[in-house]
Amino acid sequence: MGTEPASERVVLGIHSRGGQGGLTDGHAWITVKRGNSPIEYYGLWPDDHPMVEDNGAGTDIRSGMEKTQRSDADRYYDLSPAQTKALDQSLRENVTWELNNNCSSWASETVSRVTGKHIDAGTWLPTVETPNALIDTIRELESRHPTSPSTPEVNEPAREVRSSNSLGQNDSSQERSNPPTNAMTDPGHAGNRLFAGLREGLPQHISDERVAFAAQRANEAGITDMSKVSRVIERDGDVFIAGTTPGFRASVLAGEQPPTIEHSSTALAQRAAAQPSMESDAQAVSPRMV
Repeated sequence: MGTEPASERVVLGIHSRGGQGGLTDGHAWITVKRGNSPIEYYGLWPDDHPMVEDNGAGTDIRSGMEKTQRSDADRYYDLSPAQTKALDQSLRENVTWELNNNCSSWASETVSRVTGKHIDAGTWLPTVETPNALIDTIRELESRHPTSPSTPEVNEPAREVRSSNSLGQNDSSQERSNPPTNAMTDPGHAGNRLFAGLREGLPQHISDERVAFAAQRANEAGITDMSKVSRVIERDGDVFIAGTTPGFRASVLAGEQPPTIEHSSTALAQRAAAQPSMESDAQAVSPRMV
C-alpha cells in the first residue's frame, strides 16, 4: 500500500464488462480517483454509437459514460506523481475508435503504459482485443494479488525511483539483492534463458530492450521459462508470446517505449524471487478457463 495521505493518493482502476455477442461485445474503461475528489470515468466510444454525440474529428475518449455501468472484473493501481502526469497526458490524446483499437485495447494499453504493468486484452487473433479477454486477464491477476480502491497495487519500479532518498534502507536492500548490473543478458540472471530464447526467436530489428521487456511481461503472465512458450510472433514491430498453458499470453506493441534492460531485469528478478510463494498460492486457485 502506498505511503501518501488519502487526500493526495491517485488510484487508477481498469474495469471490464463481458458479453455473449461478437468480438467487441461488452465494454472496458478506466477510472481515476484523485484523493477525496469524485471518481472520474473514461472510455473509448465510436462516433456512431447511439449513446454518444458524434464529435467529428475530436477524440473518441469520452468521460462520465460509465458512471452507472456495472463491471465483471476490476483492478486498481496506485500512481506516483510521474505516472499521474503520464496518465493525464494520455487522456489528452486524440484517439479514434477502431475495431483493432477498441475500448478494451485503449483501456488495457493506457493502464499498461502508465503503470508499467502489462494488462493483456488480446485474443488468439494477434490484433484483436476484447472486453471478455480483458476480464480473463484481470481475474487472473486478482487471483494472485487482490486489489481494491483502498488497497491498490503499488508499482514497485516507480516506488524505487521516487523513494530512493526517503526510504534508503529498504531500497538499498533491494539493490543488493537485484544489482542493476545483473541484467537478464547475464547467464546468472533468473530471466536469462527466457530472454535468450525470445532473442533467438525474434528478428534482429527488434531491440534487446524490447526483447527484455517482452520477457518481463511474459514472466508476469506466468510464462516464466522457454519451456512454457508455445509460440513467439512478430508482426509489424508487435511482439506476441503465447504460453503452453491456455490463456497465458503476453505482448509488447510497436508503439510502446520499452524501459532499459536493467529496469526490465530488476522487475523480472523481483518477481522471480517471489515466484515460489506465488505458485504455492496459485495451487489453491482453479486454472483459468478461456
